[in-house]
Amino acid sequence: MNATDTRTDPLSTLALAEDAFQRARARLKEAEADRYASIWAALTTAEDLTKLRAALPDRDGPVPPRRCPPTRHRRQPLHSARALRS
Repeated sequence: MNATDTRTDPLSTLALAEDAFQRARARLKEAEADRYASIWAALTTAEDLTKLRAALPDRDGPVPPRRCPPTRHRRQPLHSARALRS
């Protein structure tokens, strides 16, 4: 069957078009995977990993979480019960 032949069965033409679409889609996915693989390889060179490890904090122990200082006067939100009573 020829895809350009107008005398072919419409279902056959549709099947050929779908097959061509699936092959093009597979090629696009492969190209995208290759692109991401090359980007990842460029980002994870040994030198970059060494610099990253040097920038990390020492592993002497866990770093305590930072806490916000307590506020002295807490303002009540407008929708609070105290605000509604007044």
